[in-house]
Amino acid sequence: MNILETIGEGAAYFSDVMLITLTTAKSQQSSIPYRARLLKRERRWDRLERQKKQRFYNLLYKLRKEGLVEVDPLERKLNLTAAGLEKLSKLKLMIFRKPNHVPEPDSNVNIVAFDVPEKYKAKRNWLREVIRGLGFKMLQKSVWIGKIKIPKEFLEELGRLKLIDYVEILAITGSGTVREIN
Repeated sequence: MNILETIGEGAAYFSDVMLITLTTAKSQQSSIPYRARLLKRERRWDRLERQKKQRFYNLLYKLRKEGLVEVDPLERKLNLTAAGLEKLSKLKLMIFRKPNHVPEPDSNVNIVAFDVPEKYKAKRNWLREVIRGLGFKMLQKSVWIGKIKIPKEFLEELGRLKLIDYVEILAITGSGTVREIN
């Protein structure tokens, strides 16, 4: 009965059933379902760890394919390529603007509005930081305004991160209800 219950509760592998049954003393037969649940939980953690590793290897593959990193087989070490160093410096410039940085002015008032889904929360936070770093002022969490030119690299990065569909950039060329921005 305990073995059938164990199989019924999800210990589908014969080896699991045998391991649980053989490692449980006769006096502890009632703990077989408990041990099956522990083994199932342990396997779930193993699966999550494998998924994390797989995400890392997928990211590494993508970075290698784009020519941003290379693997040194002798030292078993990752190195940035020249393209990787260039990309890193562009990203740092976009994200970590110095407070005394003077953004390139634009004659138009630009509004950046976005509605990035919750599942892309990290990308949404990145977007806010970059927009703030460029010198825009927040009207609402997802609506920013400024007389700042939109850099080409920013638009390219939006495309690479597949955020283009969630971002609207509007240029106000004439006067209207929007107050003057200093």
